[in-house]
Amino acid sequence: MSVAIFPAPVGGFESLVRYVAVRLAVAASVIQLLARIAGLGSLDAAIPGYSRRVKVRRIMAIATRSAICGLLLLGAAACAVPEVRAPEVGQSAPPFTAVTLDGAEVGSADLLGAPYMLNIWATWCAPCRQEMPELQELHDAYADRGFRVVGVSVDDRGAMDQIQAFIDEIDISFPIYHDPSWAIMDSYLLLGLPGSFLIDGDGRIARKWTGPFRPMEPDVQEDVRVLLGDEA
Repeated sequence: MSVAIFPAPVGGFESLVRYVAVRLAVAASVIQLLARIAGLGSLDAAIPGYSRRVKVRRIMAIATRSAICGLLLLGAAACAVPEVRAPEVGQSAPPFTAVTLDGAEVGSADLLGAPYMLNIWATWCAPCRQEMPELQELHDAYADRGFRVVGVSVDDRGAMDQIQAFIDEIDISFPIYHDPSWAIMDSYLLLGLPGSFLIDGDGRIARKWTGPFRPMEPDVQEDVRVLLGDEA
């Protein structure tokens, strides 16, 4: 299963853990760069403008600082921050706010009263793009009964054109909101994309998927019909 993984903004325990992971990843990437340079003799081309000794020293300093910083932060998080768990099935869905593509503020409170599928995604996330056509099918299949799919894009602030272009490409008719701050990622403690949550009319999580899924699978549709009042 393919999942797009990336760091979230600093703020909260999950963001701290993601920040630690990024720092460690930087260290690993720098070490890989050194190894590649050593094998290809391409240090001058990779980092121009300094002597070879200074370049190696600077790269090693970055790697060392990243690794030490990441490990210290991880240790501090483990010692000082209480355990935080992702929302589970049966629990209330975390509240969130976002904006429409026209700039109007919306939030989870506006969605209460009818079941919906919350899909957290981004235009640069390949698995997100792959499951969108079936999410549209799911929306179309039950929209006349009050069910809807709601997408929340976590693309950057300057990506409105890309979001709109993708909506036009897939011919998406369900609501697409925008949260460039990634706050919804922290609320749901998501470490990657996409993330999907089937939420009932009272705002409780009925089912969740971390990573891509098949929205038109029979078991998914059965869960939707149950929330709409059909017998299981």
